[in-house]
Amino acid sequence: MTLMRREALQAPDCVARFLEAEAQHLATLAQAMRVGSGPWLTVARGSSDAAAAYFATTMALLNGRIVSSLPPSLVTVYRAKLQFDGACLVAFSQSGQSPDLLAVVDSLHACGGRTVAFVNDMDSPLARLAQWSVALHAWPETAIAATKSVVAEFVAGVRLAAELAEPNTLRQAFADLPAQLRAAMQLDTSVVAKNLAGAAHLFVVGRGLGMSAAQEIALKFKETCGLHAEALSAAELRHGPMALMDEHRHALVLTLPGPGESELLACADFLKAQGVTVQTVGPQAAADLRLPPASDKLLDPVCALAALYMLVDDVARLRNRNPDAPLRIQKVTLTL
Repeated sequence: MTLMRREALQAPDCVARFLEAEAQHLATLAQAMRVGSGPWLTVARGSSDAAAAYFATTMALLNGRIVSSLPPSLVTVYRAKLQFDGACLVAFSQSGQSPDLLAVVDSLHACGGRTVAFVNDMDSPLARLAQWSVALHAWPETAIAATKSVVAEFVAGVRLAAELAEPNTLRQAFADLPAQLRAAMQLDTSVVAKNLAGAAHLFVVGRGLGMSAAQEIALKFKETCGLHAEALSAAELRHGPMALMDEHRHALVLTLPGPGESELLACADFLKAQGVTVQTVGPQAAADLRLPPASDKLLDPVCALAALYMLVDDVARLRNRNPDAPLRIQKVTLTL
């Protein structure tokens, strides 16, 4: 078993620890964050940015708040004079070491903004710098491809969004989540993996809540499988990307429950009609990878993520790639 797979399988226990250990901390944090009317921002890179996007979506759905992703280069490269007064920044990071994230948090403090960090390493500079730091309880994670810490980041974001909502209607759904993650990770992904192993170009298609999971899984296919993968919204696909859709392409369509489900199913059928090799991932009886549903639709992307990490590991090995030794990639990336 690869180290990546072994650590991914630890995600349900990490989530259970997080939900138990941080419940009161998040309740206190949410109470403090309700004060003020400034903008809400996120800052993150890579897999953590997918978690930040999921947080932004759940904040909009549960609280009606618009949360914007802040490009760190505005602070670190362009030195833009940004109006951070009253802003609330949520940083997502596994290592908590990247200089660009630290610079953004420091800039918020200088302007009187408030900062939260979801971080895996509580001894990291980011954990010490943020006003409120929340442990992900996925430490240590040694595989280069982050898995359990990313699942924990997804859960941390939606858990804060739920706590900010009044009332919090997701308490039972969170209690059920670790068992549902375990069920998702026991799915047989071998058939779908064989169908994807020979792909040269893969589109991971999602929409709405599922888009953040598509973003993360496309990144993992690139990182561990050497497979050119791109995350696309089903709504965007019919624009410019449609020119690429032919029998030489593969698509993995996340047909997750919710308002966009019928559109995603129609998108899968449309792509098949163009000759694209399509695999679907969802709770439908006809799905190529049938996911067990979460207790609440807002948590289905987290269960999808858990199952798809198993798929990525299978595809990597079928392509004779070692997901524990991806080319030219290090565990900690330091960027400006």
